[in-house]
Amino acid sequence: MGIGGAEKLIVEAAVGVQEAGHSVTIYTAYHNPHPKLSFPATHDGSLDVRVHGNWLPYQAVGKFQLVKALLRFTWLSFVVLYEHKKNPYDVIFVDQISATLPIIKFFSGVKVVFYCHFPDQLLTRRDSFIKKMYRIPFDLLEEFTTNSAHEILVNSKFTASVFKKTFKFLSRNPSILYPAVELKIKNQIEKDFSKGKPIQFLSLNRYERKKNIQLALEAFALLKDTQQWKNNHLSLVIAGGYSDKVQENVEHLKELMDRAAQLGIQDKVTFMTSLENEVRDKVIQEAVCLLYTPSNEHFGIVPLEAGLLSTAVIACNSGGPLETVEDGKTGYLVEPIPENWSRVMKKAVEDPKHFVEMGKAGRKRVNTHFSRKQFVARLVEALKP
Repeated sequence: MGIGGAEKLIVEAAVGVQEAGHSVTIYTAYHNPHPKLSFPATHDGSLDVRVHGNWLPYQAVGKFQLVKALLRFTWLSFVVLYEHKKNPYDVIFVDQISATLPIIKFFSGVKVVFYCHFPDQLLTRRDSFIKKMYRIPFDLLEEFTTNSAHEILVNSKFTASVFKKTFKFLSRNPSILYPAVELKIKNQIEKDFSKGKPIQFLSLNRYERKKNIQLALEAFALLKDTQQWKNNHLSLVIAGGYSDKVQENVEHLKELMDRAAQLGIQDKVTFMTSLENEVRDKVIQEAVCLLYTPSNEHFGIVPLEAGLLSTAVIACNSGGPLETVEDGKTGYLVEPIPENWSRVMKKAVEDPKHFVEMGKAGRKRVNTHFSRKQFVARLVEALKP
């Protein structure tokens, strides 16, 4: 349990259900108690988080990652069933891995709800024939076991459509439960981009290649012909989740720094890693807009966080942002081509006040459609035995 979007959803769900008067226990095979690498509610005593199976082998890179993950999750599932026998639960909520759903369902005798963030089989590369063959039984296992849940939830219409295309043998339609966002804003910053004031763009993602953060760098570099650039009034912050124990994080941060140097913009780009909540809120509010670069993102919680902090969003015109960003009203949905992004970013440079107004509209949209109150009400309904 770290600081990704999937983990944030589980934490928000647990806190919300608990505040609604229910008792919640979180079981996980891994939890990083460091304040920068996990959500506060998981280490400040707000939630009962129990770690089991961390002693089993697992690496973020290397061979047989799936087998190792399944071993840890199987052990964790039996721990849950053992605890359930001593102190019965009314419902068991499972996310990410479906492999043990039939076992949990059979031996627990209670309602089992599965939250599918995205089909696991679509999250892996199949670069060789051997890898393709290796994945076949696991793909079939995922489809069969997912069907064991009494109720299946997904995070967006986009994921629901992918779910149906991927699990062709399942006749069931999953229910959509949008993630929610709720921030405790300590210091509300009033955006001021009046003439002569510096303008800052922000990219906020984990340091992973699939997040396409390079798009933000290349689009930003195309603003060199603007007067604001020449006046040294433009800057870009690249921030996001990072761990020096994750090889891809380390490699990709260096790749991005090298790319900034190649583009000749390194003096205008600041790289930040694993921000604490207060700092994260501050950099979002200081930005004229958020640059959300992943394509076909399953949902994407960051645009909602930006909206709640009255910051407009430029995102790719695919995946979850199609449901969270209202094109032309709370931000812009753009093809993931640097020239196209730079064209929209130039609008923010020339008319930042318009982006401030879109940010305000984004806040209203988030509060109307993606509040924790709505999320919890729908979740509690889905969890009813």
